[in-house]
Amino acid sequence: MHGFGSSHSLSDFVDLLFPPQCLSCRAALYEQSQLLCSSCRLELPLLNAKEAEYEIRTKLAEFPQLCHSFSFMKFQKEGVSQTLLHALKYQGNIRAGQLAGLWFAQALQENLAEYDALCPVPLHPSKLRKRGYNQSYHICLGMQRASGLPVQSFLKRIRKTETQTKKNKSERFRQMENTFQLSDAASLAGQQILLVDDVLTTGATRLACLKLLDKAGARVGLATLALA
Repeated sequence: MHGFGSSHSLSDFVDLLFPPQCLSCRAALYEQSQLLCSSCRLELPLLNAKEAEYEIRTKLAEFPQLCHSFSFMKFQKEGVSQTLLHALKYQGNIRAGQLAGLWFAQALQENLAEYDALCPVPLHPSKLRKRGYNQSYHICLGMQRASGLPVQSFLKRIRKTETQTKKNKSERFRQMENTFQLSDAASLAGQQILLVDDVLTTGATRLACLKLLDKAGARVGLATLALA
């Protein structure tokens, strides 16, 4: 009787007994690494470059020095985009972030060539301990696979803030003041940094980060996986 010769054959056997399923429709997948079936992948509400840039620059009108602004898709409630983002943010599925980050960077292609590094928006240490991972960091890892850019944590979150879901725009912007700090300011001068996050709503968190990076002498762009 033959045993399993490798972990690869064991995983093949497990997939045979419990075939991987699409995150959204639960259809069987050929490979677990796909996460979404081809039909659900096509249902992602992708944004064209001009549409994304217009929306982001409108939200971040206070920061006209933004180099570029990118977003991969529109956040739609009850849709595939929500399923993918919730799997990443609330269900511990870091592969969802890495794969979406890879798709995002593949869509951007040469737009990333002029950047020196990817910088994830940080979580407060207490939230990082509770969740166990920073979703923005894993989006960066996926983008790194396609672009080759290093992922560098130039920022740290030093103040814990309340949830922003019930706050209006001005309250959100006011709450984010003095929330972040630079962790490596000296190396930023003259660098072109792409700040990366999951979902852009009012832009208060991103604006606070962008201002700090800019103050340290970096040229900055913003990439969010989705726009709400």
